[in-house]
Amino acid sequence: MYVIKVMSGDEEKVKNLLTQKGYKILCPKKIKIHRRKDSYYEKEMVIFTGYLFLELETVTDRQYYQIKTIDGVIGFLSARYALYKQEQSYIRVLDNNGEPIREVVLYFDKYGFAHLTRGFIDGFDKQIVSVNRKDKTVAIEFKIENDVKKIVLNYTECLGRI
Repeated sequence: MYVIKVMSGDEEKVKNLLTQKGYKILCPKKIKIHRRKDSYYEKEMVIFTGYLFLELETVTDRQYYQIKTIDGVIGFLSARYALYKQEQSYIRVLDNNGEPIREVVLYFDKYGFAHLTRGFIDGFDKQIVSVNRKDKTVAIEFKIENDVKKIVLNYTECLGRI
């Protein structure tokens, strides 16, 4: 898996262009709940703005230059080196089979520590950075290409590990 840097805001357009050329592209998304006065609304957002993830074992010179010529593509991150296996697994989990992440499920142990449970993100407890119980959001950090990325997701609370 490779990281492609794209123009921020053009992720969906570039993904569609690359998909038409036969490439498998991941673009993890989330549903963000916003509050305005007394009403709530949802907005779909790209988790890693300005980045797409190319599912390939190796990139040939022809593929490299074909991708770089796509309108909206800035280039490859780290000069065409693939992501580490663990980083690839983070991206696949966050991609959620192409569906935006609506929320994760947390439970709090007797000491008050949050644990991710049930669903696509089970077992990523060590990545939890903070929990905002008022806003019902959890911040999770992932390391990608020696860069720490922090994402904030909505959560629901359950009464113990499921």
